Parts: sequence; C-alpha cells; structure tokens
Amino acid sequence: MIRTTLYVKVVLTFIAVVLLGLVSSFFITSSLYREYAMEIFQARIHEEVKIVSELFDRMEIEEREQYLRDRAKRDALSLYLYGPNADEIGRYGVVKPHSMTKDDIERVLKGKVVIRKESWFLEFSKISFGVPLSWGGETYALVVSPHDLPEVQNLDRAFQTLILLALGIGSVLIAVAASYLVKPLREITQATKQIAKGNYDIRLSAARKDELGVLSASFQEMAGDLKKIETMRQEFVSDVSHEIQSPLASISGFVSLLRSPELSEEERHHYLDVIDRESKRLSRLSDNLLKLASLDSEHHPFQAAAFSLDRQIRNAVIAAEPQWSAKSLDIQLELPKLIVQGDEDQLNQVWQNLLSNSIKFTNAEGTIRISAEAHIDGIVVRVSDTGVGMSEENRKRALERFYKGDKSRTREQPGNGLGLAIVKRIVELHGGEISIDSSPGHGTTVTVKIPSR
Repeated sequence: MIRTTLYVKVVLTFIAVVLLGLVSSFFITSSLYREYAMEIFQARIHEEVKIVSELFDRMEIEEREQYLRDRAKRDALSLYLYGPNADEIGRYGVVKPHSMTKDDIERVLKGKVVIRKESWFLEFSKISFGVPLSWGGETYALVVSPHDLPEVQNLDRAFQTLILLALGIGSVLIAVAASYLVKPLREITQATKQIAKGNYDIRLSAARKDELGVLSASFQEMAGDLKKIETMRQEFVSDVSHEIQSPLASISGFVSLLRSPELSEEERHHYLDVIDRESKRLSRLSDNLLKLASLDSEHHPFQAAAFSLDRQIRNAVIAAEPQWSAKSLDIQLELPKLIVQGDEDQLNQVWQNLLSNSIKFTNAEGTIRISAEAHIDGIVVRVSDTGVGMSEENRKRALERFYKGDKSRTREQPGNGLGLAIVKRIVELHGGEISIDSSPGHGTTVTVKIPSR
C-alpha cells in the first residue's frame, strides 16, 4: 500500500492534472478536426457525384457492383444502394447503420442531396450522404457513410502516442521535481522529531529563496529561540533552587545551633536575627517570583489611568528615606509637573526598585539624582548615582533574571537578582524601553522611556 505522503500526493496530483488536460485536449482537438475533415470529405463527395453518375450510365450491373465494392474498400465506406421504389438493392463495404430515413431516401430519389449528422460522445460525428445516381433512365439513391477518415485516424494515433509519452516522461520529471520540492519539508519533519527529543542543535538548508526556503529559515530560527528558552529555563530553575537553598541552609544551621544549651543570650539573639533575615529573604524571593509570573501571564491586570508622575516619584523617595538617610546620601530631584497614562501601581514598583538599587550600590555620602522630562513621543525618567558602577558584561546582563553580577561584591547585599527583571517587564507592558549606562567606579544611570498614550 502506497503511503499518502506529500511526495506521493504531489506526483499523483500532477499526473491526474496532466492526464485530464491531455485527454480533454485530445477530445476537443479531435472533434474540431473531425468536423474539418468531414467538410472536406463532403465537398469531395459532391465533386465525385457527377463522375459516378456518368460512370453508372455506361456500366453493366456487374461492373457497377464491382465498382461500388472497390470504392467502399478503398475509402473505408459503407455504401447502400436503393432502387427507384426506395427499396434497398445492395450493400457494400463493412456495413454500418446509417442515419437516413425512408423520407430522406425518397428525397434523394427526387434528385436532392441529403446529409444527416449525429453527434456522440466518443464518436463525434456520424455522417451519412444521400446522393442521386442515374442508371438506365432510372434514378437510384446511394447512401455513403464513412467509417473514420484516415486523417482522423492518424490524428488519434498521434494524440494517443503523445498522451503516453507525456505521461511517461512527465511522471519521471515530476518525481524528480517533487523530490526537490518536498526535501525541505522532510528535513523539517526530521528536525521536529529532534526538537521533540530535546535536541535543538539542528541545521537546515536555507539556500532556497522561495516559500520553502523561508519556512526552513524560520524553523531554524525557531529552533535557536527554543534552545535559548530551554537554556534560560534550566538556568532559572538552577538559580531559583540556589536562591532557596542558601537561606534554607542558613536557617537549618542556626536552628541546630539554637538547640545548644550553652548559648549565651547575645548569641541566641544574633542567631534569631539571622534566621529572621533569611526568612524575609525567602519571602521577598517568593513575592518577586509571583510578581514576575503574574507580569508574564496574559491575564495580568493592567489598569491604565492618568496620574501625576512627579508626585509618584517624590513619594517613592520619601518612602525610602530611612535607607538613604542611613548612608547620608544626597538625593537630587529634577521633576517638573508631568502627567502620565499608565498603571500607577506597576510604575510605582519601577521607581522603588530603581531607587533601592541605587541606594544599595552607592557608597556613604554619595549622590542619587532623579530627573524627568517630557518629549513629543513620551516621558523619559533617569535615575543616576555615583555608586560603584558595573563592568560591560554586567551592564549587558543586568536586566536578566537572577543575574547578580559580581558575586563577591553582592554577597553581603540583600537581593535575589529579580528587581531589574521586574522593572524591565513592567516597562515592556507599558510599551516603553529601559537602558543602562554604567562603568566601574563612575556610577550608573538607568533610563526609562514611557511612550505617550
């Protein structure tokens, strides 16, 4: 049993279309040529009627019959001879029924030429000629019915040969062409199976510039994206496991120490403070993961409304006063009155996270500057600090989830590498952009662009 693959379908479809086209062309052309040949034959019959009439006047009965037999055999005709009383008196050649009626025969006996045509599906034109003949002073009716003209027979044979050759050669050619056409699809099918097994390192030929070439290139790009997503997923799971395992290990260790009866009150309080700090770290991690999951989902609520952006940023600075006051930081604000259209709670999270990062990585008595300005296409907010800055590699990866840059520098700093990832996602939900400009020892500037709505 032949598998109904795309390759087989393409080949069979081509053969069916070619066969239908050739057969239709054969019947149409044969029909037109038959009509043309019949017209020529009819004209020839008219020309020969006079000659036959003159010959019949000079022939004996035996000569007449021999002439009719020879003529029927030579030209592949069926000849019927009717007497003056419309009675059939002779048949010659391979006899085929003609379409003449008795009334037609009587009209011929009166000296008229009668032509009858019948159309059939497979035998396009069955034609009969009734011509009067004079012999011995009497009028006879000769009915001429051609079988099939040699010209038509030759044309039919030529078309039959053409159909067979076209099907044979065309089938071979389309088998080769179809293999070329479906080759990229076969490669994609195999690549799909590899991806299903978790292997994303696939290579597809994208040299073709047609739709299949574009499909192969797109599939190759999709496989690359899936590989990146899988790598990110594995890193995400690893990072989450590490972030959870670290505080859990600390809590477990200090709980064991608390069971010791020899602990002083001061040590006991210290261990409890560590447990409390690690518990809060787990809580923040859980909250951030839930927030990211919510922001990534298609059903996260987005309640856009107009509000005062400058007031919101000032309130965020006031809320963080205990943190920046403890480090004696200088907070500089350049905030004209600005009205923005967006989700107020989400954008408030953006300013809180950016301010918290600046406070965290700015040394004591440093400076944090927050400015905002309106443009035709939206509002730009910049948060700059005079902190430790970051390397080029850290700057490029700062917005990635769980990325903490220099682990030795951030080990003592609270955080789980999700703050900037949350900021990036919120800005994207508002149709905006976020960029970071930083260098070691020269501080960091985070620029947020929110388009007008």
